[in-house]
Amino acid sequence: MPKRYRRIGEIAKELGIQTSTLRHWEKEIPQIDPKKNNSGHRIYTIKDFEIIKLVKKYKDNGLTIAGIKSKLDETVPVDTPENFHNEMSSLISDLKSLVKNLWKKIKKK
Repeated sequence: MPKRYRRIGEIAKELGIQTSTLRHWEKEIPQIDPKKNNSGHRIYTIKDFEIIKLVKKYKDNGLTIAGIKSKLDETVPVDTPENFHNEMSSLISDLKSLVKNLWKKIKKK
């Protein structure tokens, strides 16, 4: 099972890039949006990691940051409050269904 969150050093090591490169990509590419934990360390989600792998692939194939941004703008939406709300609504709906099904199983026993 993949880790849900990774730190900057873990990602940099796994992909063979410098942490400074990763921080630069964060500034230039809005789809990479790590959060900071209580200690102030960047934590990357699985989605962030997948986008970073894609950026590295494009970079290795010779694309510039501008070209990468253009490609990502077409395929990966930037997180907005509206997108977050829609995603959370979907997750809450899934959770309600799961709880309802579990409750039915418990009542049968």
